[in-house]
Amino acid sequence: MKIIVLLVIVFIFSISLEAQNLNSVKKAMEVRLAFALQRPFYVSNDLSDIGLPKQSRYRSAVSAELRYYPFNRSFAEYQLGYSQEGAGYASQFTNANYLKNSIQIGYSALHSRRLIFDMYAGWCFNILLSAKFKNAQTGNTENVGSYYSRTAQGISLGLGVKTKIKNDLYIGLSTFMNIGVSPISKNVSPEELQFVIPAFKISVSKLIRYSKSMSK
Repeated sequence: MKIIVLLVIVFIFSISLEAQNLNSVKKAMEVRLAFALQRPFYVSNDLSDIGLPKQSRYRSAVSAELRYYPFNRSFAEYQLGYSQEGAGYASQFTNANYLKNSIQIGYSALHSRRLIFDMYAGWCFNILLSAKFKNAQTGNTENVGSYYSRTAQGISLGLGVKTKIKNDLYIGLSTFMNIGVSPISKNVSPEELQFVIPAFKISVSKLIRYSKSMSK
């Protein structure tokens, strides 16, 4: 009888251990494709106009993202994307488009949950691709890239949730903000910073789990 009880305990323990291994994402990588709607606007570098009403024109962004989990609850992430930013209104606006590089560090809930929440903070380094201004009075579009700095840097903050579809395939929703810390223009005084608040992202990702066979 004791032997039977011992065998049952060992069996239950082995099932529990296997479940933990299946839910573990330690040393795993996650590849993600994402699309975002975002509201960009400019703020003077002394932040004196930060509380004033902002433009409501939304633009889009797409990105490819790679996340690495050194532990089950923490991750580091690199994002490479095309981000439509700038400022203005429907009738008169500036479109500034960037190649966006972001490095994030974040915290994630355990992947054993049905809904997996995460949050992150990071740094953005953006490279200007083009900048054009549309004049409301004339209707003409002017290339203004020469007035812009070639690079712009900022701080990113975000939080989101995802759920598994099947076989380590996930769909996620998140919101984030980018806060500029370097002037976007060369000659304009006062200097302006690029803000993106709010932004909403939908993504599809694939989790690639670490296994001992991969290290051989």
